[in-house]
Amino acid sequence: MREFTRAQRCYEEALHLDPNSREAREGLSNCYRSNDDNPAQARERAMNDPEIQAILSDPSMRLILEQMSQDPGAVQEHLKNPEVLTKLLKLKDAGIIAMR
Repeated sequence: MREFTRAQRCYEEALHLDPNSREAREGLSNCYRSNDDNPAQARERAMNDPEIQAILSDPSMRLILEQMSQDPGAVQEHLKNPEVLTKLLKLKDAGIIAMR
């Protein structure tokens, strides 16, 4: 499905649970090799995703994203909300935002 970032995160979680998992190591390696998208293409594809569009059109998420751009330290409070965290990770995986 060419969702390499999402698959990569899943394989990393699997390796966290079982560091000896051959399948997870091979899957992660395959993600690194196969992800030939440039960031612009990934963002363009993400913008056609209805879930991404819904997140970006949500007024509360727009406010959170604006706050994140002005005060990156403020994001820590928002990450405590599981719903917001899920949405931010979706945006990160899609290449819309970057989080460190």
